[in-house]
Amino acid sequence: MKFKTEEQLLSDILSLKVDPIYLLYGSDDIRKNEIIKTAEKKIDNNFDISNHSSDSFDINLFLNDVSSTPLFSPKKLVILKRIEKIKKELKKSLYSYFLNPNPSTLLIITYNEELKRNEIEKDFGEYSITCIEIMPPDERLITSYIKKELEKNSKEITDDALKYLSESISNYGELKNETQKILTYLKNKKNITLEEVMELSSDLKEQNVFLIANAILSKNGESLKKIMEELISKNEQPLMIIAIILTALEKLLKITMLKKEKKTDYQTALSIGVYRKELTLCEGINLNENKILKTIDYCLEVESVLKTTHTQDPQLLLRNILYIIVDYLMTS
Repeated sequence: MKFKTEEQLLSDILSLKVDPIYLLYGSDDIRKNEIIKTAEKKIDNNFDISNHSSDSFDINLFLNDVSSTPLFSPKKLVILKRIEKIKKELKKSLYSYFLNPNPSTLLIITYNEELKRNEIEKDFGEYSITCIEIMPPDERLITSYIKKELEKNSKEITDDALKYLSESISNYGELKNETQKILTYLKNKKNITLEEVMELSSDLKEQNVFLIANAILSKNGESLKKIMEELISKNEQPLMIIAIILTALEKLLKITMLKKEKKTDYQTALSIGVYRKELTLCEGINLNENKILKTIDYCLEVESVLKTTHTQDPQLLLRNILYIIVDYLMTS
């Protein structure tokens, strides 16, 4: 087992000089998905590509996939998401592959929890795995990304506006969405100021983020419908709305895990980013982990569609998300 940085992983992928197995772990799930998309995009002519998920994991199908010879390309890329959710009795067979991985297969695994170095070494130390901790963007990355994207569009931003954004943004999805909001709503402005950024961010984030989260956490479908329809009618940035929904769903998933492990004290909840009020909102409510995961996957798919094509109606896609949450996730 060895450790590499995110930059080294992307360098490996771009050069096609890859290790047999990569384990992506850490708190920024959106960034993990971006890295996987980059991998698929950069190596699709050289690798067959297949995907597996713990939601419907078939150990025999997976082992046959990673062990077999590629059909159409010199090598094969196999992606396995949420390894931590795979049943314990199946992991023994799964881990046996790690001892002797197929040299013609590149396997990328995601572990959607934060792990300490000693926990990684305990669970995976004996295997031929390269571990990559995916961290939320720091201030340097946030400011560099925003400045670079604005410069591409002949825009400049003041230092105090950059500082405000770097202190407000907590994950990679928010970074991309906040930048896109500036480019969309301030497209006729060459110099971006702090006041403009604050007004743009507060319009949706400060006024609606807690309302959306509270409606989802408390399974209040009528309240969510009202909030979403108001935002859609105002033509708010779809990617930002989805980012807020994903944040709420991820908190819901964390609360589900806390309840399963019977660790619902406020201090433990706060340590993983769940606040007392959010935990209280879910008291006495049945939470279905599988439904939450499927809803998150659907939101990520819609987010990807909105980023890659202009042929889909954003308002229709947002209403589809609303339907999925209210009529699928919020039912027992």
